[in-house]
Amino acid sequence: MFLSSVGVTAALIGKARASAHHEDDWSLNWLSVSFVLCFVIAFELGPGPIPWQIGAEIFPEHARAAAMSAAAALNWVCNAAVGLGFPAMSSALGSLVFLPFAAVLLLWLLFTA
Repeated sequence: MFLSSVGVTAALIGKARASAHHEDDWSLNWLSVSFVLCFVIAFELGPGPIPWQIGAEIFPEHARAAAMSAAAALNWVCNAAVGLGFPAMSSALGSLVFLPFAAVLLLWLLFTA
């Protein structure tokens, strides 16, 4: 989990730094996409599956289906909030749009260390 949080944080910081320099340079655009892919990989190897595992383990058999349905709904609502809020953050922060995400992940890194 610790290595995953380091990977996610490093990917977001790398993405922000790659975006901050030479926005018209196609090689840095590909580097930005590569950092986003590294973020997804690190997240899915670390905290990504935790809600599904914890939900299946902590709820009793009779409440498991309803609890997992609520967890899935909350997951999609949070994904929608990030997806809908991202354009506003992007226009406000420009190429530094991933820094708030990196700050949250840095706090998560400190919490899990």
